[in-house]
Amino acid sequence: MTTKISIIGIAKSGTSALYSSVKSALPVPRRLLFEPNNAAELAYVTAGNENALTKGMFGSLKRQEYDPKRFTHCIAIVRDPRDIIISSTLFLFNRLKLINNKPLFEHLVSLFEKKEADPMSISVRDILEAAEAGEAEAMKDSFRTLLDSYSAYL
Repeated sequence: MTTKISIIGIAKSGTSALYSSVKSALPVPRRLLFEPNNAAELAYVTAGNENALTKGMFGSLKRQEYDPKRFTHCIAIVRDPRDIIISSTLFLFNRLKLINNKPLFEHLVSLFEKKEADPMSISVRDILEAAEAGEAEAMKDSFRTLLDSYSAYL
Protein backbone atom coordinates (compact mmCIF):
# COMPACT_ATOMS: atom_id res chain seq x y z
CA MET A 1 0.00 0.00 0.00
CA THR A 2 1.25 3.48 -0.80
CA THR A 3 1.35 6.29 1.68
CA LYS A 4 0.37 9.78 0.55
CA ILE A 5 0.96 12.49 3.14
CA SER A 6 -0.04 16.14 3.08
CA ILE A 7 1.35 18.65 5.56
CA ILE A 8 -0.32 22.05 5.63
CA GLY A 9 0.07 25.10 7.82
CA ILE A 10 1.14 28.71 7.78
CA ALA A 11 4.56 30.30 7.64
CA LYS A 12 6.74 29.79 10.70
CA SER A 13 4.55 27.04 12.14
CA GLY A 14 6.95 24.09 11.82
CA THR A 15 5.70 22.62 8.54
CA SER A 16 9.15 22.65 6.90
CA ALA A 17 10.78 20.82 9.81
CA LEU A 18 8.02 18.23 9.85
CA TYR A 19 8.27 17.83 6.06
CA SER A 20 12.00 17.17 6.37
CA SER A 21 11.50 14.57 9.10
CA VAL A 22 8.73 12.73 7.26
CA LYS A 23 10.70 12.86 4.00
CA SER A 24 13.67 11.10 5.62
CA ALA A 25 11.38 8.33 6.89
CA LEU A 26 9.21 7.88 3.78
CA PRO A 27 10.26 4.81 1.77
CA VAL A 28 11.27 5.11 -1.88
CA PRO A 29 10.04 5.23 -4.56
CA ARG A 30 8.34 8.45 -3.63
CA ARG A 31 7.11 11.72 -5.07
CA LEU A 32 7.99 14.85 -3.13
CA LEU A 33 6.74 18.37 -3.60
CA PHE A 34 7.52 21.30 -1.33
CA GLU A 35 4.83 23.99 -1.57
CA PRO A 36 3.11 23.24 -4.87
CA ASN A 37 2.16 26.30 -6.90
CA ASN A 38 -0.94 25.03 -8.66
CA ALA A 39 -3.42 22.20 -9.09
CA ALA A 40 -1.32 20.43 -11.76
CA GLU A 41 1.69 20.17 -9.45
CA LEU A 42 -0.45 18.86 -6.61
CA ALA A 43 -2.11 16.34 -8.95
CA TYR A 44 1.32 15.11 -10.09
CA VAL A 45 2.51 14.36 -6.57
CA THR A 46 -0.62 12.35 -5.73
CA ALA A 47 -0.83 10.47 -9.05
CA GLY A 48 0.73 7.06 -9.47
CA ASN A 49 1.60 4.25 -7.12
CA GLU A 50 4.59 5.84 -5.40
CA ASN A 51 4.57 7.11 -1.86
CA ALA A 52 3.97 10.86 -1.83
CA LEU A 53 4.67 13.81 0.42
CA THR A 54 3.70 17.42 -0.05
CA LYS A 55 3.86 20.50 2.13
CA GLY A 56 1.51 23.39 1.48
CA MET A 57 0.34 26.64 2.95
CA PHE A 58 -3.23 27.38 4.07
CA GLY A 59 -3.40 30.45 1.86
CA SER A 60 -2.75 28.50 -1.35
CA LEU A 61 -5.15 25.56 -0.89
CA LYS A 62 -7.89 26.96 -3.13
CA ARG A 63 -5.45 27.73 -5.95
CA GLN A 64 -4.11 24.16 -5.73
CA GLU A 65 -7.63 22.70 -5.67
CA TYR A 66 -6.56 20.89 -2.52
CA ASP A 67 -8.62 17.81 -1.71
CA PRO A 68 -7.70 15.88 1.45
CA LYS A 69 -9.24 12.73 -0.07
CA ARG A 70 -6.18 12.45 -2.33
CA PHE A 71 -4.05 11.61 0.71
CA THR A 72 -3.92 8.72 3.14
CA HIS A 73 -2.72 11.09 5.86
CA CYS A 74 -3.32 14.83 6.27
CA ILE A 75 -1.45 16.81 8.91
CA ALA A 76 -2.54 20.38 9.63
CA ILE A 77 -0.36 22.42 11.92
CA VAL A 78 -2.43 25.13 13.56
CA ARG A 79 -0.81 27.92 15.51
CA ASP A 80 -2.48 30.50 17.71
CA PRO A 81 -2.83 33.60 15.50
CA ARG A 82 -1.77 35.82 18.41
CA ASP A 83 1.53 33.95 18.54
CA ILE A 84 2.03 34.66 14.85
CA ILE A 85 1.74 38.39 15.48
CA ILE A 86 4.42 38.20 18.15
CA SER A 87 6.74 36.13 15.95
CA SER A 88 6.14 38.45 13.01
CA THR A 89 7.03 41.41 15.20
CA LEU A 90 10.41 39.82 15.88
CA PHE A 91 10.97 39.57 12.12
CA LEU A 92 10.72 43.37 11.86
CA PHE A 93 14.49 43.43 12.03
CA ASN A 94 14.66 41.55 8.71
CA ARG A 95 11.85 43.45 6.98
CA LEU A 96 13.02 46.94 7.84
CA LYS A 97 16.65 46.45 6.77
CA LEU A 98 17.84 48.02 10.00
CA ILE A 99 21.51 47.47 9.19
CA ASN A 100 21.65 51.02 7.80
CA ASN A 101 19.60 52.61 10.56
CA LYS A 102 21.49 52.12 13.83
CA PRO A 103 19.41 54.63 15.87
CA LEU A 104 16.13 52.88 14.97
CA PHE A 105 17.71 49.47 15.58
CA GLU A 106 18.89 50.51 19.05
CA HIS A 107 15.51 52.08 19.84
CA LEU A 108 13.64 48.89 18.88
CA VAL A 109 16.04 46.73 20.89
CA SER A 110 15.39 48.96 23.92
CA LEU A 111 11.62 48.58 23.43
CA PHE A 112 11.91 44.79 23.22
CA GLU A 113 14.09 44.77 26.34
CA LYS A 114 11.50 46.90 28.13
CA LYS A 115 8.73 44.50 27.05
CA GLU A 116 10.78 41.53 28.19
CA ALA A 117 11.47 43.05 31.61
CA ASP A 118 7.88 44.19 32.16
CA PRO A 119 5.39 42.77 29.62
CA MET A 120 2.66 45.26 30.58
CA SER A 121 4.93 48.29 30.13
CA ILE A 122 4.55 48.58 26.37
CA SER A 123 2.17 47.08 23.84
CA VAL A 124 3.14 45.17 20.73
CA ARG A 125 1.27 47.82 18.75
CA ASP A 126 3.56 50.51 20.23
CA ILE A 127 6.61 48.53 19.14
CA LEU A 128 5.18 48.11 15.64
CA GLU A 129 4.41 51.81 15.38
CA ALA A 130 7.89 52.71 16.64
CA ALA A 131 9.32 50.52 13.90
CA GLU A 132 7.52 52.19 11.07
CA ALA A 133 4.38 54.24 10.68
CA GLY A 134 1.62 51.98 9.46
CA GLU A 135 3.35 48.75 10.54
CA ALA A 136 0.58 48.01 13.09
CA GLU A 137 -2.09 48.45 10.42
CA ALA A 138 -0.15 46.23 8.03
CA MET A 139 0.08 43.60 10.77
CA LYS A 140 -3.70 43.84 11.33
CA ASP A 141 -4.23 43.27 7.59
CA SER A 142 -1.90 40.25 7.73
CA PHE A 143 -3.84 38.97 10.73
CA ARG A 144 -7.14 39.27 8.81
CA THR A 145 -5.59 37.41 5.85
CA LEU A 146 -4.38 34.70 8.21
CA LEU A 147 -7.83 34.26 9.74
CA ASP A 148 -9.37 34.12 6.25
CA SER A 149 -6.87 31.40 5.31
CA TYR A 150 -7.74 29.33 8.39
CA SER A 151 -11.48 29.76 7.97
CA ALA A 152 -11.33 28.81 4.28
CA TYR A 153 -9.73 25.51 5.24
CA LEU A 154 -12.02 24.74 8.15
